[in-house]
Amino acid sequence: MIDVPVRDAATVMLVRNAPAAGRGPGEGSVLEVFMLRRNLQSDFVGGAYVFPGGAVDPEDRELDLEAICVGRSDADASRRLGIERDGLAFWVAAIRESFEEAGVLLADTAAPAERIGEARSALLRGDATLPGIAEELDLRLRTDLLVPLSRWVTPVPSPRRFDTRFFAATLPAGVEPTFEGGEVAAHAWLRP
Repeated sequence: MIDVPVRDAATVMLVRNAPAAGRGPGEGSVLEVFMLRRNLQSDFVGGAYVFPGGAVDPEDRELDLEAICVGRSDADASRRLGIERDGLAFWVAAIRESFEEAGVLLADTAAPAERIGEARSALLRGDATLPGIAEELDLRLRTDLLVPLSRWVTPVPSPRRFDTRFFAATLPAGVEPTFEGGEVAAHAWLRP
């Protein structure tokens, strides 16, 4: 058996309240969760419906993350995850993956939508990092909006292994997911 290294990863379950079927606005709602369908040609779980997420990148572990994050220090994040240090990197990776895969940026900013879109394209091309974008556009990553829910480690026989932290966040008002690049083929809002 090949010893496959385990990579840190973060996943976001974006949730929203949607009108209940057959009811009008204000007459009741149901909780829905956002799922992406991965491209059939994807190397990992092609065609599967997944939450936005992926590996924690080295850039997600930059030393001065607290300067670009709202509501969470590395000490607090690490304590919540039961690790010694670098816990904030999981929150940053979750925000980055949500932005890359669904176009949902959990951040405070005064930057125009066009600049945010350009930054996302640069991030997807590998020409930028989320901490660099945060500094350039004066973003404050809203780590306080992410609630840690669970942890799952990919089983031993898997060809790729991840130690994944799952987070939940409410879809910000007025935001609709968008897609760019070839990783995502479709999406759906589903009742849990």
